[in-house]
Amino acid sequence: SAALAVSPTKLIPAKPVIASVAAGNSSATVTITKPTDLTSQSITGYQYSINKGASYQNVSVANGKFTVTGLANGVATSVQIRATNFNGNSPASVSKSVVPATTPVAPTIGTVTPSAGALSIAFTAPNNGGNAITGYQYSLDGGANWITPKTAVKTSPLKVTGLANSTNYHVQLRAVNAMGTGAASTTVDATTPVLIPGAPVITLVGKGRTSLTVDVTAPLNTGGGAILNYAYSTDGKTWVPVSPASNSTHIVINGLKTNTLYAIRIAAINSAGQGAFASSAARTLQ
Repeated sequence: SAALAVSPTKLIPAKPVIASVAAGNSSATVTITKPTDLTSQSITGYQYSINKGASYQNVSVANGKFTVTGLANGVATSVQIRATNFNGNSPASVSKSVVPATTPVAPTIGTVTPSAGALSIAFTAPNNGGNAITGYQYSLDGGANWITPKTAVKTSPLKVTGLANSTNYHVQLRAVNAMGTGAASTTVDATTPVLIPGAPVITLVGKGRTSLTVDVTAPLNTGGGAILNYAYSTDGKTWVPVSPASNSTHIVINGLKTNTLYAIRIAAINSAGQGAFASSAARTLQ
């Protein structure tokens, strides 16, 4: 008997395959695998469904991809596709689920509390854009540079340490999720405090009958503030600020008794107060 000729244009397309579905902002980008059998020659278009096949929408496919818009961020959406030709529609593909999302909106900084070399940033978490927030980044210079904490911070407050004292910082925060970094908060200024200075170093004690002159090296740690004055003690109890106030490192102590051993203590003073002391012993002359 004669062979039966079958034209692919008399058949509906074979079932297509969804290769991947990528989440976007209120959208999903679908990559398809085109059928490769005889019916592929007759495909005239594609349709998609996001309601489990209850209804389909025509879609334009370019380079094997198309985008579905108008989806709800953070809500799982199931996508199916089918191919069409002049004879009808193919069977529906296996569905693939996607959760559309975008980057987070800006968090809100409530307060920034300074302490010694540190800031504690209290904030309100933002809308996560439909994808869980994985951490926060902070900026101390108004957004010019961003820092990711070594240990991810997911809840308020975010604590920043290792800062310089007596320094003004322009603080911003932004949240991060799998979609990327979100919008930055408004800037809140905060200044770390001035601390009391460290101890100076006594380098020389000059002796007189009723006086001692003490030369010191200013403390390396000024506490973040300028050294305004020095104070001395000769009995370990009573402190006397140099008068008039001076940051001179040559200190003269008058009004002492002759031939008397004194336990000298010298401390620097800044706007935060009197700091740690250096000590030495010296005897006045006869």
